[in-house]
Amino acid sequence: MPLIDAIVNPGRLFKHIKEKDDWWIPFLVVVVIAIIASLVNFPIFARFMSERMQEFGKTVDRELISRLRWINLISIFIASFFFLMLTSFVFWAISLGFKARWSFMKSLDLVAYASLVQSIQAILNIIWIYIRGPSNIMSFRDMSLKTGLDLFFHPTNRRLLSIVSHVNVFTIWFYTLLAFGVAEIAGLDRKKSAIVSVITFIVMLGIRYLLAARGGGRWG
Repeated sequence: MPLIDAIVNPGRLFKHIKEKDDWWIPFLVVVVIAIIASLVNFPIFARFMSERMQEFGKTVDRELISRLRWINLISIFIASFFFLMLTSFVFWAISLGFKARWSFMKSLDLVAYASLVQSIQAILNIIWIYIRGPSNIMSFRDMSLKTGLDLFFHPTNRRLLSIVSHVNVFTIWFYTLLAFGVAEIAGLDRKKSAIVSVITFIVMLGIRYLLAARGGGRWG
């Protein structure tokens, strides 16, 4: 099964991608998991928001919180789709510069399936919250497992925190899958495919840094 192969048998997944275009299947799985994670996280977010409003002597608007919940769910789908397309295009465009022989659709398939490994991180974060107990989560930093540079560095700057937390085990796994995938699907040698993947990572990290200043950003 391709969804499982993305985790346990990438070689078989790459063969599947060569034969079939079905990027929307892993995309929907990723979105559903992200929505579940959001539903788990939202009560904690609402508590933080209520506490902050009370500090300023304001009452909690339950209608506003309810609207924010729906806006958040809709934005997950829109943002996920946008960043899937953006990451796929950046990866594909860079690979063409190294003489890769494949279509944008194949890049889209590969990025969508590779993104399943990042959903593992979302699932682990859900488990982490339940183990700690939502009432024991005291800051946004406590809402996720630290699996990367954020274990060692704790910048107070929002943009730097976004960068540091994104350099983690699952991101490395994601871009490693892209490197092996473009080698197998597009016929690039391993050295070039690794370079393509690293350049894509740097470009997407830069985009993430810019978006963090505006309060957005996901995927890639």
